[in-house]
Amino acid sequence: MSTPTTITSTPKPETLHQKHKPSPLETFLKEPIREDLLLETQLLLLTFLTGIQDASTWPDYTCFASNQTGNAIFLAIGLTSPNPPQSQSQSLSYSFPNITTSLTLFVAGALILGQTGNALGIRIRGFLLLTNLIQTLLIFAAVAIQQTYPITRDGLTARIVIGCLAFSSGAQVAMARSLGMTEITTAMATAAFVDVVSDPGDEETSFDKL
Repeated sequence: MSTPTTITSTPKPETLHQKHKPSPLETFLKEPIREDLLLETQLLLLTFLTGIQDASTWPDYTCFASNQTGNAIFLAIGLTSPNPPQSQSQSLSYSFPNITTSLTLFVAGALILGQTGNALGIRIRGFLLLTNLIQTLLIFAAVAIQQTYPITRDGLTARIVIGCLAFSSGAQVAMARSLGMTEITTAMATAAFVDVVSDPGDEETSFDKL
């Protein structure tokens, strides 16, 4: 008589590449934010705080750190005036070097953080946390410098403070514009500068997407 053969199933080898299961924190950071009343309230609060910042920088440094429309006008006056910018600045009570620093660093902040948002995801919660953290650190750095050194209208210290605030403001407006709420830009007509440097460069226009 033939003995019955027992068929045993060989265990399957474990796969070398296990499918990555994202953690709750990773899922949370990669989620896009929603357009709701909370988001509108936050943008309106940023707009209010932007006005406070410019109201404090103009008396000390005679330039704007956020609303670059006024800076662009004063810059054009300084460049086209037959008098040197220094004497013109004294007669019109504005600082030509400070305005140049503010406008340059503002555009740089919008360019760097705006294009970073295009690469990582402009509405992703993780990127929004990152850009707001950078903005907050720059503001704290400006405050620390003001508390450490005497406040003077001109000089290297003044331009560092203005540069920190302007870079932070450029990143803030780039973030606000990327959220798609065009009626809330946090810096009024200054958003035109940000639209140029933070444009993702898509060939398809918004009208083609409709």
